[in-house]
Order: sequence, then C-alpha cells, then structure tokens
Amino acid sequence: IYNIQGELIKVLIDRVNDGVTKEIIFWDGRDSDGKTVPLGIYIIHLEAINTETGKIYRQKETVVIGRKL
Repeated sequence: IYNIQGELIKVLIDRVNDGVTKEIIFWDGRDSDGKTVPLGIYIIHLEAINTETGKIYRQKETVVIGRKL
C-alpha cells in the first residue's frame, strides 16, 4: 500500500502461496507501525508471480480512506 506521494505505507503479504489456495487479503487502514492512516487516497499495488511459468501479474487500484459523516 502506497500513499499518494508514492511512499510505502504497508506490505500486506510477502510470501509464497502453495498455488492451490486462493487468498483474500484485507487492509485495516493501518500502516506498518499499526497507526491508522490519515484520510486520503492510497494505491494498492499487487504483484504475483507464477512460480511454475515465471509469469508476473501486476495490478494497481486506488482506495479512498474516509470517515462516516
């Protein structure tokens, strides 16, 4: 997860999957130190590597962190 300035906020997962199990990954809006991030726009960068073929899959999405009125 990166902030709008491009600074790394948190790494959600950094490990090898068995290739069979599908994973759902949640972000609780906290940084690597466990602090709640400020309101704003954040970029989720997903990168997955197929260890059998070596193919790299990349995807970027944006999220907005806000509060209820």
